[in-house]
Amino acid sequence: MSDFPIKTLSGKSAVVVGGSSGIGLATAKAFAVNGAKVAICSRSQEKLDAAASVIGTNVLTRAFDGVDEKAMKSFVADVGRIDYLVIAAGGGGITGPFNSLDLAEFRRAFERKFWVQVNAAKIGGPAVESEGSITFVTGIFGLKALRNNSGVSAVNGAINAMVGPLAIEFAPVRVNAVSPGLVDSPYWDRLQPDARERLFEQRARNHLTGRVGKPDEVADFVLHVALNTFLCGAVIPLDGGFLLADRS
Repeated sequence: MSDFPIKTLSGKSAVVVGGSSGIGLATAKAFAVNGAKVAICSRSQEKLDAAASVIGTNVLTRAFDGVDEKAMKSFVADVGRIDYLVIAAGGGGITGPFNSLDLAEFRRAFERKFWVQVNAAKIGGPAVESEGSITFVTGIFGLKALRNNSGVSAVNGAINAMVGPLAIEFAPVRVNAVSPGLVDSPYWDRLQPDARERLFEQRARNHLTGRVGKPDEVADFVLHVALNTFLCGAVIPLDGGFLLADRS
């Protein structure tokens, strides 16, 4: 957890969309550790149950597809008061040469991340208390051009592009985005262990820190972004120096 002092969040409520694993789970845990009442949602009840056991007491879980407007409205209504809305739904990765991208899979990538985050913001945003915040979790390829990453850049870049306009529309509720670099999270379990290791070793060489990130590190930063009452309309990279490194 952070070395910086966090004021108690007792009496506050945090909602984490995509809070069952990885960065979302770590973020939900960070809010709970600091006293907030936490609600998380994702597609898998099994993952939510496992996440709830990690987060501890004072957590509400709900399993549904994040693009389902009716289900999202029901979830937000059941939560009630929302002080901090963190939208960390992922799964929007699609990579490869642009001319070889499967358009159906490209659309699914937007469905899994972009449209889930849009739905959560559209329905959950108006429920956020006036002194609260909305924080999107996007990805560094929305900010940096890299060969064979036009698909994932499009998904994350589209979310990043909404932050400024939404900050204006939702004010005084603060809207920001955290854009992480490569993070060692369960998302990468889809790869074979040796392929995962090779990927991390390669990307570590492209980070000034010499390593990939950890979910807790991103969660710590997301927590501070959500709580900072003067931060608004920003898309902030948390990438281990990847944007500055010229090693790709």
